[in-house]
Amino acid sequence: MLLGISTIFIGIPIIPKLMIFNNSTYFVYYIICLLIGGVAVVSANIPMSIIIQRETPDNIRGRIFGLLETLCIGISPIGLILSGLLIEKIPVYILPILSGIAMIILTVKMASNDEIKTI
Repeated sequence: MLLGISTIFIGIPIIPKLMIFNNSTYFVYYIICLLIGGVAVVSANIPMSIIIQRETPDNIRGRIFGLLETLCIGISPIGLILSGLLIEKIPVYILPILSGIAMIILTVKMASNDEIKTI
């Protein structure tokens, strides 16, 4: 949820009517947004890695982590291509705002799932 909020805040200053500050103010603002997003990613990835290590048998753990890393790296170009195509069609500031809203919706939906709560 924190990552979604941070992503929304990344898109807000790009809105043309809100561009009233100087570059150094935006620089500090984006550092804070990215710091919050980084904390959110780390706070999600560490517990996920611990759960995978505990639940995966020793003989296939390397394969599981290799597959997970391949999927994470392999999906990045798809996201870049998709965002490039969307930026041609919609204003630039809307994309991070919509992405943040989508992340928040997915987080709330996953948090209400009983199977995920038991993990």
